[in-house]
Formats: sequence, structure tokens, C-alpha cells
Amino acid sequence: MSVFTIMKFKKIQFKNVKKKLKKRDLKELIFIIRSENKSSILSKLNDENLIIYINEVIYSKQLDLFIAYNKKIIGYAITSSKPIYLSINFKKYQYFFLVDLILKLKILTILNLIFLKLNMDNLLISKKNRVIFENSLNLNLLAIAKKYQSKGIGKKLMEYIIKNKKDKNTKYLSCETDTKRALMFYKKKLKFKYLGKKIRIPKLMNVLIKKI
Repeated sequence: MSVFTIMKFKKIQFKNVKKKLKKRDLKELIFIIRSENKSSILSKLNDENLIIYINEVIYSKQLDLFIAYNKKIIGYAITSSKPIYLSINFKKYQYFFLVDLILKLKILTILNLIFLKLNMDNLLISKKNRVIFENSLNLNLLAIAKKYQSKGIGKKLMEYIIKNKKDKNTKYLSCETDTKRALMFYKKKLKFKYLGKKIRIPKLMNVLIKKI
């Protein structure tokens, strides 16, 4: 666990979650996902399926849930030891997730899932860069609650993740984003470099990479 003092001497803590979250914590995490990761596939799921997803991340050997909190959860990140494990770990739930999205008429999200399932989402990335991406530690999602943004918390959370996950077998950390603000955050604050574009509808995702 890492602790640092930020504005007004509030203590922000970071940790890698390894046990089921309390109901209040789950509620806070779901709110951040829905409000700050609106374009993600995850945010389109109902609460029941979202909780299934979160618990699968917590208990998975290949996935990790990191949180930032100050009496309550104020930020989170989900990582995968390789991008492929994001789909492998949720194969047994794909039917429930698909039905959920169909009932909500989330057609674009369903199309994105199909691209992901058929491994077509990486077609715009060069073969060389695709190999780097497919063997990288992947930052699937990261968000800080709106009230706590622009205070250095996202950067500190990323530093904690890198310190926690870095080993001799992990050379690169990758991430994807479709917003200009997040792109600038990763490139300027964390020194990520552009790797290519990932197919997403209606907007292509920027794929970034960083040596760790």
C-alpha cells in the first residue's frame, strides 16, 4: 500500500484489490465507471453484470483491480498481464453480457465486441507493433472521480501500478484512449508513445505504449 499527502493534507491510498468489495465501495466504483468511462464496453453493462465483471477481475490471476481511495473510492484502474486475457477471463459470461447489451439496444457496443472476438480490432496496427502490444501489460481502464481530477492522483496511481506490476518479463505497458484529454495525460504526464489505432465504432482508439 502506498500513501501520499496531497492538497489540504488529505491522505490518498492506493492498493491492489484481492478480496470482494463492500456494497458501498462497489456503488462508488460503478459510479466512476459510468461517469468517467462512458465510451467503454464495461459502462454499458447493467449493475449485476458489472459486479460480475469486477469480481472476476479481483479473483483472476491475469487481471488486477487497483483503486485510489480517501475514506471512499475516488479512482480505479484495471490491468491485464496481456490484452488477450481480458476476453479469455470473461468467456463464460459472454452470453449474459451479450443479452444485456441486446436488451439495451447497444448495437455499436455489440459490433465492437464482435471486432474484439474476431481479433479484428488490431488490423490498423502494423505487424511489428501488434506483437509489442499483444505481449504488453495492458492498462484496460483508468479513471479518477471528477471532483479529484487534475490533482496528480491519476499519475500517482499509474506509478503505483507500474511499481506493483513491473518484473523482468514485462517490458511494455500499453493503453488505449479515444479522448484528447486522456491522450495528452498519457503522453505528457506519463511519457507514453503512439503505437497505432484500434478499430472502435464510432471512434477509433489511440493505442499507446511505454517502456517500464
